[in-house]
Amino acid sequence: MRGPAGFGKSGEGWRRLPFQPNQAGGAWRFSGTNPPVDELWPELLRVARDEVAETIRALPEDLRPHAEGLAVTYEAWPSEALMADGWDEDLLGMFVGDPLDVEGPAEAAVPRQIQLFLENLWDFAEGDEEIYREEVRITYIHEFGHYLGLDEAELEERGLL
Repeated sequence: MRGPAGFGKSGEGWRRLPFQPNQAGGAWRFSGTNPPVDELWPELLRVARDEVAETIRALPEDLRPHAEGLAVTYEAWPSEALMADGWDEDLLGMFVGDPLDVEGPAEAAVPRQIQLFLENLWDFAEGDEEIYREEVRITYIHEFGHYLGLDEAELEERGLL
């Protein structure tokens, strides 16, 4: 689980602006308006999927097959059920299921998966697409580490963070 320490939702909105110098294809920047989720969501999802795919491709060969076989789900925010279980509303990501080294029944109660909470990642990035991409990557690697049974120090030792 990865969430920002002391970072909450600002209540401010975001919108897409024309590209900024040195940024091809447009950049996301902060604004005071709040577009409908259906306007913002497709771009957040596209960027997150691209970043996860690139992160998996960049993994060492011994880890790549594990990542390729692990589901990733993309949600806007943590569900009410997660928050009722005590998780913070500004949670960035979460690994659910048993770690790789735990043998379990073929039909596990909870399938192994990484959940990324894109609206929270976007808020944490303060509307900057480059920071958003980096936070998606870091959060994915952090949660993948939980799946592998690795902590932050071990991820850093392997050059993954």
